[in-house]
This record gives sequence, C-alpha cells and structure tokens, in this order.
Amino acid sequence: MDKKIFELHKKEYNTEPEVIVSAPGVLSLLGEVLDCNDGYVLQAAINRRVFVAVSRRADNVLKVYSHNFAERKKSGLSTIKFKSEDKWLNYIRGVLSEFSLLGFEPQGINLTIVGDIPLRLSLGSSAALCVAVGVALRELHSYDLSDIQLIQSCYLAESRFMGVKSSITDCLTSYYARKGKLLFFDLRTVEYHNLKLNLGDQLGFYVTNSSLPLVFPEDEDDERDFQCSEGLDFLKQIRTGNSLRDYSDVDIKQSIGDMPEAVRRVSLHVVQENQRVLDAVEMVKESKIEVFGKILNRSHESLRDNFEVSCPEVDWLVKRSHEIEGILGSRLIGKGSGGCICSLIYKDYLESYKEKLKDYESIFGFKAKVFPIEIEGGVEVVLSAKNI
Repeated sequence: MDKKIFELHKKEYNTEPEVIVSAPGVLSLLGEVLDCNDGYVLQAAINRRVFVAVSRRADNVLKVYSHNFAERKKSGLSTIKFKSEDKWLNYIRGVLSEFSLLGFEPQGINLTIVGDIPLRLSLGSSAALCVAVGVALRELHSYDLSDIQLIQSCYLAESRFMGVKSSITDCLTSYYARKGKLLFFDLRTVEYHNLKLNLGDQLGFYVTNSSLPLVFPEDEDDERDFQCSEGLDFLKQIRTGNSLRDYSDVDIKQSIGDMPEAVRRVSLHVVQENQRVLDAVEMVKESKIEVFGKILNRSHESLRDNFEVSCPEVDWLVKRSHEIEGILGSRLIGKGSGGCICSLIYKDYLESYKEKLKDYESIFGFKAKVFPIEIEGGVEVVLSAKNI
C-alpha cells in the first residue's frame, strides 16, 4: 500500500511525497459506551489501515486527493471552517484547526489518502485518518508537538471541530497499539496498559457486517448520558461517588423503587460493563480465552437488554453464533444500532458459521459478510524526509 500511495501522490501532484504515514482502524472489544462515566475500555488495532502521503506547497492552499472516493478537494488555509458539504475533508480541516490553536499555523500541502478500513462499521476509520494526518503534519513540518498533544488534537478534530460524539480511546489505540496486544484504558486517569493476547494459530477474531446502515441517534445517545447522570444522583444518596464507576450493581439494587426503570437499566449496564472489562483483563492475563468469550456474550446481552442499542438483525447474528460450538463469544461493536458484530471463532468452525448466515439474507433482505481481524500495531511513519 505504501508503494501504491507513493505513485498515486506523484501522479496527482507531479511531485514525490515527503512523508507517508499509516494508522490502523480500531476494534472495540468491551467498554466503548463508558467514556462519559470514567470507565474502562478494552480495544485493539486491526490489520485495516489508512495511508496518508503529504508534500509541501509554495502557496497557502490545501489540496487533497482521496483514492477510495475518487474525489479531489481544495481549500484555502487563511481561515479554516467546517463545511457540511465536504464530509471527509472536515476531518483534515479539524486536525489543522486544532494544531493552529496550539500555535502551529497551517501551511500549504498536497495530501493523498488511501485506505482499506470499512467505513461506518465502528472500526475507527475517522480516528485513523485524523491520527495519520496529525503524525504526517508533525513529521513534515517538524512540529514540537508531544504525543499526547497530537492525540488530543486528533480527538478534538472530531469532537470539537466537527461536533461528533467520539471517544479519545480510538485515537489512543490507533496511535499506541502494539502487534498482538490489546490496550486497556482507564478513562479516569487516561492511563493505558498493553496486554499480550495468546490466541494460538486456530483461534481468531472475525467481524460480521450486518450490511444494515449504521444509525447513531444523537437524541437517544444524549438521553442515555442524561440517564447516567440521573442514576449517579440516585446512587449518591447511598454513598459518595464521582461517577457510576464508583458503584456496584448491589448499590443499584438498593435503589430499586426510587430509580426509574430506564435509568436503572442504563446505569446497570455501565456498572456491570466496567466490571466485565476488569474481569476480561484478568482472563487475558491468565490466557483463559473461553471465559473471555463468555464475557463478550454477557456484554452483548446487556447492550441489548439494558443499554438498548442493538437491533433484531444484529441479535439474530449473535444468536446464530451461539449455536456453533467453536465460537467462544460474540457482541455488537460500537454505540449504534446496525453495523457489525465481533466474534471469537476457531477457524475450523468458520464455514459452519457462514453456512448459518445464508438464512440471514432470506429473512432480513441483507447479506451478512464475514472477514478476519488480526491484531496489529499502531501508527507508522512509512516514509520521512528524515530517513531518506
């Protein structure tokens, strides 16, 4: 892919790229709905990446070529504004805007993008793009920018500049991940630890794309955040705490009768998901992968019944996976209805699973697609003027 983007950039701008950077997509295994509750998250980088090539321009203009979309965009850099019609270009504008707020004035660049991260499947494609662009610009202009400043800028490019509800852990994972290891995050302290994952040769992660359009109902997302806040207010009557992370499901049971049912269910998911992440970390450390798979199953059940972000099609896929002996666990990926599920599957049972999926299209009218996921490393500088 690095050779491909080199040639694409050279052909597009009649100049060779000075820097090429790649950043991976992200697989959220547990805890991705806990970002507003000081929770814990377990993620990994995947073997699907976005590549960005950049070279300097003499003027104050940003030119971008997206090979995947076959689109070319041009933007002045004297003022950087969000424009709804530009869609993917806004992610790049967002990074430039955040860098500008840190004192790094935008300079004219040519930029080329190529990637193979599936879009709108909650696999961190936008975080990967922001991280790749951020690292490429730092490398190109030798910005005195720390890793944390860069990661925060990439996160804010989505959350502040674009107004998209996102999690900083996607950017952290895309940056810091290591091959064959999971990343465990403590969102209260923003500390992270790498965990070696021992799956062996026959066991692996597989993503099943439901082929449903992924829906992120912002009003429902905001409502769940409000319900978490309400749940915390009720629990504070039992004992002091700063977030739902500081309570247990026993505390929630003590509030039955006072706490509205919808608030109770959402709060219960957050509290129990935190514990599931901690339990999963221990199972990974002890190489108890079968138990880890069961934790994935319990997480999906709670996403379905308590957090209510699943849908019939996704639940059908998860249920079918439970019928295969060689599938250790499955759960919905991401925060929205639709999208895909992640399963831990013994390779010898993969064809049996695919056979069951043939009924999915006849029932729901969509074709489910399965593809393997390998746990890869984080951002890489593939080419730099410093190492030519």
